[in-house]
Amino acid sequence: MRFLKIVIALLPVLPMTAAQAWMLSRPKKSTKPTKTTISPSVVYSFAEASGWPFEPVKSPVKQAKLSVEIHPSASKMNETCSQCLMTDGWVPDARHGSVLQCSCRTWYGWYHTAYFLLSKKVGNDNGRLVWNSSDYFWTCDNQEIVENHILRATCARSDGARPVTTLDLDNYIQADRDGQLQVRWGWA
Repeated sequence: MRFLKIVIALLPVLPMTAAQAWMLSRPKKSTKPTKTTISPSVVYSFAEASGWPFEPVKSPVKQAKLSVEIHPSASKMNETCSQCLMTDGWVPDARHGSVLQCSCRTWYGWYHTAYFLLSKKVGNDNGRLVWNSSDYFWTCDNQEIVENHILRATCARSDGARPVTTLDLDNYIQADRDGQLQVRWGWA
């Protein structure tokens, strides 16, 4: 019993949060049961004190419409990926050297190996590499990645010549927030 008296005596000394102090300072509502009262217990909340559920005060400032514009260089492959090379990779239907493999950084700072099947998106247009075509690997040789984002290959022309041609993959491929390689928006 003596312990209980000490604890009760210390209660006003213990630190209180502002919410606890506010709730203790409020006058108690009547606990007499009425026709609409289900329980004699009363719940106090900050919502009651602030006037809720009344209409919120409207700001005189007009809200501006926000437009979200993705900066074209925000997630370029060259800025978030390194050690890019052409490989067989782990992609189904991949022909030798037709897969772009990079070590890409996630938004959380981790690196992992990402793959992209280029033979479904890159083609040979008379000795020139082009995007949104396919099967350039049948008429191109010596595929390699230079400067971490440029695909360089030797591709056949209709006259039999085989010039060296390049395609900047930064314009078409990006790394998403999980570090996966994907087609940039608008180039599907």
